[in-house]
Amino acid sequence: MAASYEYSLGPSVGGLVNIETMIGVAPYTNAFRPWSVQRTSADGTVRSDGYVNFEWTFSYVTRAMLFALLVGSGLIAGASYWNYEPAISVYVRTRDPFGSYYNFLAQMILPDGWEFEVRGYTNLVIRFTNAVAA
Repeated sequence: MAASYEYSLGPSVGGLVNIETMIGVAPYTNAFRPWSVQRTSADGTVRSDGYVNFEWTFSYVTRAMLFALLVGSGLIAGASYWNYEPAISVYVRTRDPFGSYYNFLAQMILPDGWEFEVRGYTNLVIRFTNAVAA
């Protein structure tokens, strides 16, 4: 079955792997900020600057799906659920609020805690910060 969305992660632009292919479900982008700073000048003009920041939310993923995502993104080598860095530089393909997809090099940041049910995680949010076009 072909993937419905283009959300992808990988170690390079050429190595991007579709999330649906990787774990069977796609996230949705619940926050997309095209700049990290907005300033208002003395004349009232608003200017923006900084990096793109965005978030992916998974409504529900099993522990096996999360583990596959962590391994696929390069966060862990497959040894342990708890033996990983909280952030890693990854190449990512995501959708903006208007439905267009773009490639970025970004810091992928996992939650600092996990809210889970018996077999999985609900409303899992993964943040991407300091993203630059790739």
